[in-house]
Amino acid sequence: TDQIIGNGFFMSEFDFIFSQGRIEEAFLKTYHHFPSQKIIQMGNLWFRNMDELTQNIQIKSAGEQQKKKILYAGGSDIHFPKETEFKAIDFLLKAIKEGKIPLSKIVYRPIIYSKTELDKIFSRYANEELVEISLAKMACYGLYDYPENITIREELINYLKEVRSTDLFIMSAGTSMCFDFVYHHIPIISNCIDSEGILERTGFSVTMNEDVCHVFPPGSVTVYAFEDLVEEVRKALIFKDERRLERNKRQLLRKWDYNVNDFQPILGAV
Repeated sequence: TDQIIGNGFFMSEFDFIFSQGRIEEAFLKTYHHFPSQKIIQMGNLWFRNMDELTQNIQIKSAGEQQKKKILYAGGSDIHFPKETEFKAIDFLLKAIKEGKIPLSKIVYRPIIYSKTELDKIFSRYANEELVEISLAKMACYGLYDYPENITIREELINYLKEVRSTDLFIMSAGTSMCFDFVYHHIPIISNCIDSEGILERTGFSVTMNEDVCHVFPPGSVTVYAFEDLVEEVRKALIFKDERRLERNKRQLLRKWDYNVNDFQPILGAV
């Protein structure tokens, strides 16, 4: 996906390219002028793997969970300032404590580049029981250096347990991680509060507004002010519109998948 849509160029000359869905196929033909006969409609293998990995996952029902769970996925400092993420979390904490939004735990998953930065984040929320710091799983980074007591499959299952136990997903600007939440009927909010002008300077605002790369999932809500963030979180947690969330998933699949359930015959034919 990065080479087809994000980079705008290929890092090698390919004889064939497996397309995950219609968006990738359109970019291959329109922008890369890749021959149609060399594009193979594979379908989204990660979606198929999620189906298989989540078959036996048991999640507590809403009535069994005392608190709602908000997962906040941070962004890179290059594209989104940490201070804005901190302010967003602080606004939400204040709203929770004042009863403006339902009682919730915020799971903050920052992108960090040093132990010093991580220590600073842990220190900031050390005494805040409504905030949990969670680092991305190594499997989500595509890394293979695992501790002896866990496999990549087990780590992916743990990640998907986190996804499916989440009531609301918030992201700094945008991340493809949000697809996993749309797939599992979880509402999405994009935090695009840009008080420092980073999104504007990097051109992300244009990419976001026009969605030229089709990375913003159907039905996601974008906010540009902290007060609006609190209000959208309140609405998302009070009422879960399952019909709308299912419609969002179907729209996602139309863009990023094909109706392919068994990809082994496709691989065997190449």
